[in-house]
Amino acid sequence: MTRSRVLRALLIEDEPLVRWTLRRAVESEGLDVVEASSLAEGAHLWEQGAFTLVLTDYRLPDGSGAALLRIRRQHGDQTPAACITAESERVAGELEPGIPLLTKPLDPTVLRQTIHDLIAEKSQTVGTDSSACRTVGPFEIMSMPSEWDDVAMRHLESRATGSSYLACDCRMVSRWDDSVGPALETLSDRLRRRNGCLCVILPPGPVGAALAALCGRHKVETVAEAEDLERLGRRHVSQVERTALLTEYTSEVQP
Repeated sequence: MTRSRVLRALLIEDEPLVRWTLRRAVESEGLDVVEASSLAEGAHLWEQGAFTLVLTDYRLPDGSGAALLRIRRQHGDQTPAACITAESERVAGELEPGIPLLTKPLDPTVLRQTIHDLIAEKSQTVGTDSSACRTVGPFEIMSMPSEWDDVAMRHLESRATGSSYLACDCRMVSRWDDSVGPALETLSDRLRRRNGCLCVILPPGPVGAALAALCGRHKVETVAEAEDLERLGRRHVSQVERTALLTEYTSEVQP
């Protein structure tokens, strides 16, 4: 399989035979492989560089792979990942939403399909920064974790130093801290002063309705789908341009 850019997989597994099986399956999909045999080593490698996907064992000598995935998700990292275990019934409830579970002994067909699905998930995003997955129109999109807390909010605010158009993809969000609303309003005002815009992509159902009400109270734009951002961006840019032209015209005609 020919790819235009290097794709890398991180494998965190302490059993050499399982790690070898994973490596063969991942390499058959055209990815480079980086291996770790402990939780600490895997966490360090993940912190140091971006990966197309991550496969981690649940029970490692120095901790839980599921806990590592949970922490990365809580910090806004949406890198496609799967967890491997021989204790599927107990582990399933510990995984973040959207993370598949592979059961030992590994079924080669299921393993290849899971890797293929994770690569396809990654290919829907643009760039290598996992906390800012893609762009639509002028908006840079940052995926928010299931629990939107102060840590995730700080990641979002740090993005505002390099982008005037930010969108929070909240389709995986299920709850948020009370501080999120005021922080969103402050960030929205900050971007607006730079002729930019902050927008929230709403999750479906009652959670989305509650988040839409929160955004309404704090004067933050919302859309139902990421594709709506392009239309919102065009409208906002046009408004900014009209305001600039009007200001320029007024300054010229005034005596």
